[in-house]
Amino acid sequence: MLKQKSNEEVFSHYNSELVLRLRSARDLGNTRNLLFKFRKYLGTNSPSPKLAKSLLAQYADHKPGHSIAMLKRLASLNIFTFPP
Repeated sequence: MLKQKSNEEVFSHYNSELVLRLRSARDLGNTRNLLFKFRKYLGTNSPSPKLAKSLLAQYADHKPGHSIAMLKRLASLNIFTFPP
């Protein structure tokens, strides 16, 4: 289970998933960039739905659709399925 792994292992898993799921080099690059921001945002904390939502809240004032696209990218990695 990802919850029991280190952040390094979890994000390595996320990156592997991205390569398999995303066909566009642009989408892959954008999503990796978001993943890097999320990893930096977490610090030593484990990924969680609450922290993912907290990161997204910082982008609420960006252009319409931007935070929705970010949410979809994070959701595709199953970040929101971790137990609280």
